[in-house]
Amino acid sequence: MKLISVEISEFQSIRHSNRFDVGDITCLVGKNEAGKTAILQALYRLNPLIPQDGTYNVTDDFPRSEVEDYQQDVEAGRRKPAIIVRATFKLTEEEIASIESEFGTGILNNPFLTLSKGYENKLCFEISINETVAVKAIVDAAQLPTELAQKFSASTNIETLKSFADTETSSENAEHIRRLQSNLQKITQKTDGLTSYIYEKYLQKLVPKFLYFDEYFLMKGHENIESLKSRVQSNNLQQPDYPLLGLIELARLKLDELLNPQRTEWLVNKLEGASNHLSNKILKYWSQNKHLLMRFDVRPGRPGDPKEMTSGTNIWARIYDSKRMVTTPLGTRSRGFVWFFSFLAWFDQQQRKNELLILLS
Repeated sequence: MKLISVEISEFQSIRHSNRFDVGDITCLVGKNEAGKTAILQALYRLNPLIPQDGTYNVTDDFPRSEVEDYQQDVEAGRRKPAIIVRATFKLTEEEIASIESEFGTGILNNPFLTLSKGYENKLCFEISINETVAVKAIVDAAQLPTELAQKFSASTNIETLKSFADTETSSENAEHIRRLQSNLQKITQKTDGLTSYIYEKYLQKLVPKFLYFDEYFLMKGHENIESLKSRVQSNNLQQPDYPLLGLIELARLKLDELLNPQRTEWLVNKLEGASNHLSNKILKYWSQNKHLLMRFDVRPGRPGDPKEMTSGTNIWARIYDSKRMVTTPLGTRSRGFVWFFSFLAWFDQQQRKNELLILLS
């Protein structure tokens, strides 16, 4: 499934973006304050990697000069809630073949899936389906007697077929009818019938997540492990936590092991191995300075440490410059390096999950 076009409306500074095509790599070009970031933020919330980010807020996001008029019109029923994003995806041949394996060739009128979302914060989907093809496939799967199959195949949609099946009283065909009704029940119990059935069974899990990376996700380079573990357990992560957790996972470290190591030598060896592993990752992409090495340190909090790190156990990420023979905290390095390092840690973690992603940055 590949994103091929996007359309943004009534979001922050954007009245209407017009529909624009999206390729493997798409670059938004424009002056400062032209709305490039707004487009990325609107698209990200359609299907975000972090689920709690997927909400649009009328007060915060609707164009401010017209927001009160809009809210009054919606409340009075003069207009429907605005749709912010419409994104169209093209299905692959394999994805289409999977659907056709159940419903037959030609079940889809075209290979496109359109997702949309607005201020109601409900993800909607559109697929163009040929129900006549579906009816034939469902009737064939029920293995009905020829005469009855011909009668039912005359249906042009699922609802008509269900009506025929529900009113069939022939006792000798009871077993076939029950099989047909069972197959229809799986489809008709869905909100939008066949469309919902196909989307939920075949397409929903294939829709790519959007990973939006900006300066708010930059790592601080140090954290109290107990506090971080608590936020993980309560699903209340802060934005800098995501790349830090990616970094820890990339280094093949676990929070519980860092808090309660069985041996000091084990912890030292583990941190050295993780540091060397990450150093190789950095040098693979960061060509501006080949003398930089990653270093991890874990130690008890001290009274003079940063706020919320004065007790418990802290993890520190430091960068060793082998040319100058000095280590410095990750957070004190250049903004470009910290951005690159934070992005690498988080993106690499997501890649190893083998999920479909679209990167926005």
